[in-house]
Amino acid sequence: MSHKSIQPKVLAQVLQSLGDTFHTRDVSDDARVHAAHSELTGHPQFNVFIGKALELNHIQLAIAQTGKKTARGVEWAKQRRSASDGKD
Repeated sequence: MSHKSIQPKVLAQVLQSLGDTFHTRDVSDDARVHAAHSELTGHPQFNVFIGKALELNHIQLAIAQTGKKTARGVEWAKQRRSASDGKD
């Protein structure tokens, strides 16, 4: 069990419903994340797994860390995609 078990597709679905900035815990607390990763939710490092998955998939998810850390985890900001993104 590790961050490699986290499904980027589920993270992308959750991010669609969040504002322009959000924290790791906003993602890891979401019911869709819990439902898709029920075997991991009880793990003491679950929030770390989500944070690492966000970090590893940040380009695909179009997000970046802001550098702020809070009790709810790292703060993230959605990045604007250019018109040419994904059109190679």
